Amino acid sequence: MTDLVILLDIGTTTISAEIFDTARGLSLAGGAALNLQHEIGEDVISRIGFALKGADNIKILQKKAAESVNSLLRGILSKIPAGNRDFNKVFCACNSGIYHILLGIDPSPLITPPYRIREKAEMTVSSESIGFKFAKKARVTFLPNIGGFVGSDAFCAARASGIYDSYDLIAVIDMGTNGEILLGNSDKILASSTAAGPAFEARHIKNGMPAIKGAIVGVKIVNGKALLNVVGNTKPKGIAGSGLIEACYRLYRGGFIDKSGKMREKEFVLYGKGKNRISITQADIRKLQFAKAAILSGIKVLLSRYNAISRDIKEIFLTGSFGTGLDIESIVGIGLLPGPATGKINYIQNAVLGGLRLRAMDEKANANANTKTLALLGRIRHVPLLGRRFEKEYIRSLSFG
Repeated sequence: MTDLVILLDIGTTTISAEIFDTARGLSLAGGAALNLQHEIGEDVISRIGFALKGADNIKILQKKAAESVNSLLRGILSKIPAGNRDFNKVFCACNSGIYHILLGIDPSPLITPPYRIREKAEMTVSSESIGFKFAKKARVTFLPNIGGFVGSDAFCAARASGIYDSYDLIAVIDMGTNGEILLGNSDKILASSTAAGPAFEARHIKNGMPAIKGAIVGVKIVNGKALLNVVGNTKPKGIAGSGLIEACYRLYRGGFIDKSGKMREKEFVLYGKGKNRISITQADIRKLQFAKAAILSGIKVLLSRYNAISRDIKEIFLTGSFGTGLDIESIVGIGLLPGPATGKINYIQNAVLGGLRLRAMDEKANANANTKTLALLGRIRHVPLLGRRFEKEYIRSLSFG
């Protein structure tokens, strides 16, 4: 058996992959790409809705994901010697909606009350059966779901964070399109998912773009004028999610928008030269408010279910391709996290891949590796974010500060 495995984090927006050497515990190469399923739906709910409208639609979604993965892996494999391309094992994590779609399992229970998953268990299939062409003889293991839309990506974050070994109360938050929240310690862990939407990724923002060359990722406002941090130190082409959050915080702090999110002017121009005009609009601010309210209200509901208050949280881990690029002052300043949060926040780079590495190492060391997986899974309880309590917290969480 080869020591090399492939790790896949199939996110709603972004797919990350890595070639991992289990003998040395070393990552050899990695990368990320857009999940082409976004062409059909921005979020998991819309994709499931599409899957249920036609007999062949789930196959279309499967093909989109497989195309994304195959293209990404071709690029990554080109970075390593040809002699190191013999794989027989792939470990995969994703949210439970994508899990059901990729494995061809009926996802309808996820979008109808009481919003339960049809399949929870860890599952292994052939790579060819799901269209993965980079390792035709490999077996692909999908790690288990937790419940509802909280899938194996959150399970991996639980492993990577060490929340299950902590005496203190810890929060782990993946702030993506489908945000996952874990709250707990060695005693018990609660988990929820919340539909933050695409604003954190700057999608459907007037001048939004990914955090690539030309994207505004940081904003300071001095004497009413914006000072910009732009990827590549070049002329700005648009604004990334991190830049949107910092811009809104600076506008709020400077009195250009009030606590309710209402702007003093029609828009605030961050950059304007010739035809290139980048601004923050009222609609942009509202979309950010909806996203941040989804995360904050989810945390508050879990705190209530835990019979705890925000001060009881000793550490907050942010993860995900978006979460680890945020300015702490800004996210605290707009009230995205329950206070007091300053001094508690840490980042986990690639928590999902980190959890996948641990699972791969388990299998290297022990043929019955899934026993550790099952033990942790049994300690995590899914909490659906439904009902009047969540609705009230969501409304309260819309305001800044």
